[in-house]
Amino acid sequence: MSHTYIMRNSLGLIKVGYSENPENRRKAVESYSGLPTTLEHTQPGYYLERPTHSRLEQYRKEGEWFDCSLELAIETLNDVKKDFDKRLSNNLEAMQKAGGDSSSANPSDLVGMPIMFLTRDQLISLKKFMLNKLLDEVGGIKSLASMLNENYMTISDWVKRGQTSKRGAQLIEDHPTLGEYFKAIDLRPDL
Repeated sequence: MSHTYIMRNSLGLIKVGYSENPENRRKAVESYSGLPTTLEHTQPGYYLERPTHSRLEQYRKEGEWFDCSLELAIETLNDVKKDFDKRLSNNLEAMQKAGGDSSSANPSDLVGMPIMFLTRDQLISLKKFMLNKLLDEVGGIKSLASMLNENYMTISDWVKRGQTSKRGAQLIEDHPTLGEYFKAIDLRPDL
């Protein structure tokens, strides 16, 4: 199971990321940076990372590194977890009231939701929502094709199917700009 973690290096910078093994990740970060780094806090679930990044945006130094207090980072991650738990509870409650019908679920409320909590209809809706959000961000099919060095027809096919391909989701995550905002797991949570 993946965890969202908070690390602090000897310069006082905070790293917010996710890993299946946060301690091994800490060792890797310490090794490549050459700076003593401590694992300070974890919460179960990879899906807490991006909302935590968003809430700490004003403190971002580069990538996943932030110049804020450890207390603020931990409080922010814990608040994201509480908000997520509340959203999940409300989503499950609404589905129960609707007799399991998820057709009225708002796709933006499903982003980052573990796949085990999604119905088939919600999963389809989420994949379409994320693809459309991506296309809106980059300015359409032609722009995305150019950014990924892909054929226009390939991207058009994704739109027709309502989802990226597995390879496409990975291309987007690996892109130096798009990868900061769109993860393969968000574009294709079923993979």
